[in-house]
Formats: sequence, C-alpha cells, structure tokens
Amino acid sequence: MRNQPPIAIDFHAFKDEYGLSSEGINPHMIKSKDVQEVKLKEVFGVGRRSGYSFANCHNVQMVDRIKEIYPIVYGKIDLPKSKLIGKEFAKRIVVEVVKRKKVSWAGFGHETNTNQRSKWLSWMEKCIEKKAILLGKTI
Repeated sequence: MRNQPPIAIDFHAFKDEYGLSSEGINPHMIKSKDVQEVKLKEVFGVGRRSGYSFANCHNVQMVDRIKEIYPIVYGKIDLPKSKLIGKEFAKRIVVEVVKRKKVSWAGFGHETNTNQRSKWLSWMEKCIEKKAILLGKTI
C-alpha cells in the first residue's frame, strides 16, 4: 500500500527472524562479470528489459529458492503473477544456486528495505509539495 511506508526491517531481523544467510557476498555487490548473460539465458531463457521470467525455468532448486527468498527480501506477500523477477535479483540467484557461492541475503534484504523506505519518503514529499501548490500554501 502506497499510503504507508514499508515496515523497517534491519539486517539482524532478516538474519535471525527470517533465517536469511548473512555470510558471503552481498548480492548488491555482485558484478555483471560474475554472471554472464549467457548463463542467465541458460537458466531463464531470453530476458526482457525489466527482468527474467522463471515460468519456464526447469531448475527446481532455482525456482524453490526464488519462491523462498523473493517475498522476504522485497516485503511481498506473494510472488509476481507474471513470474518476472528483476535482472539483478536473477543474477544473485544464479550466483548462489548455479555457482554455489555464499550470498548474504540478509544484507540484500536490509538494503532493499532501506531503498524501498527511501523511495516511499521521496514519493510522499512530492505528494505533499503538489498538494501545497494546489492549495496555494508554502511548506
């Protein structure tokens, strides 16, 4: 819901309460060279501008991991109906499942939550400014 900010969740909550791994590389730090486009196409098929669909992914372990982690780190109740995940998230899942490297999903979740809250605050500030302009008032 846009009228309320995402609930603040810190690193330790992602680690302790949600059971996400805290060891390994933070997924936000994984470079494009770590996961080649070819590997993403092997796993997910041809990508779209906004990401990759896991609808046709035949790697059961990959799909299970997406279903487990995605709702937690993005604060969603369900997976996207389109089964479309962002390119960066797709790269991180491939690093963990295919390349078998440790990934700090707790770090990823915390940074994602912080970014979501920051975007919400920015959006809310713009709404307040627009309302002030409409009412002819200063903030």
